[in-house]
Amino acid sequence: MKVRLFLLQCLITLICFHAYAQKRSLSKHWSFQLTSGTQFNYFTGQQPHRAISAGFNSQLRVNYALEKGWGLFAEGGYAGDGGNLVSFTDRTMFGFAPTIQFKNTKESVFLIHSGEAALGVSCVLPIKLDWKIRLYTAPLINVNFGEWENYQKTGALVAVATGDQTVISTINGHQYTNYFQPYWFSAMGGIQLELPIHRNAVLIDFRFVNGISTARFDYSYLNTPGIQGNIRTNSFRVAVGYLLHGFASRKASITSN
Repeated sequence: MKVRLFLLQCLITLICFHAYAQKRSLSKHWSFQLTSGTQFNYFTGQQPHRAISAGFNSQLRVNYALEKGWGLFAEGGYAGDGGNLVSFTDRTMFGFAPTIQFKNTKESVFLIHSGEAALGVSCVLPIKLDWKIRLYTAPLINVNFGEWENYQKTGALVAVATGDQTVISTINGHQYTNYFQPYWFSAMGGIQLELPIHRNAVLIDFRFVNGISTARFDYSYLNTPGIQGNIRTNSFRVAVGYLLHGFASRKASITSN
């Protein structure tokens, strides 16, 4: 159902773009922007014990201005998605020794290197200020280019306790993984502050990206079949950038002259 809503949003955006492009009486105006910043990632879904991790993102956007403050945009870039997961392993019930290999608590911080693309709608709020406030929304597709896991695993080093004490240790490690899907869909919404500098502008961008489709299937925080669920990746992002005004359409230029 969520994927169908995503595809419907893409279709509506394309129809709007096509309709306005056919109206030759409208003056077209293009602008280009580049933003980069940090993001705070977290997983949501059917399994508990999740936390926030950080990543980096950078996007290039092409804006197409319509009338009355409305506009369309196409955007592509890089996002360091992911999140933090805590899992528990206990194989002692099957007769294994209670060492860190078979009984442990593992905290994993995942970084998913993903390319993303969006096609959306924006609107400048009708506020008379020297700077602009722009709201925008868009469907988003993320393509997984690689995953990296940093983890801490805590458990007993020896199988037999000495007296009432057990030697506990924490092992740190990292590895490439193949847990997440090759691609997934999201929806984003944001607000952008546009601070003019001559004809161009400095940008401050805030956005929330909500996962629509599953990024990882059958994850279990207990590493046990039957206690599994699907999880999605989400992020809150803060970025700064620069907007460069491009060119008006040829017809608009002739009309203005």
